[in-house]
Amino acid sequence: MTVDLERHIEHLISCVDEAHIALKNNTVVDLGTLENDVNAVCDLVSHLPPERARALQPLMADLIARLDVLAEDLQNFKARYKDQ
Repeated sequence: MTVDLERHIEHLISCVDEAHIALKNNTVVDLGTLENDVNAVCDLVSHLPPERARALQPLMADLIARLDVLAEDLQNFKARYKDQ
């Protein structure tokens, strides 16, 4: 299960990266299921045995950091188009 979860987290990171690139290119992005997917991953990780959850910590930290950057990108994107 941890390997599948790792792959899912890596997929989410890839989706966040693609959204980041799209926003930098002034392209509107569809983040339709991102919040639900992230919540599902967090829920799964919270139910893992501590040693397995700790093994995923670096990957989860990476996802969180990228989500923080994406949130900032979205705010900047919104501000750019609000002023036009």
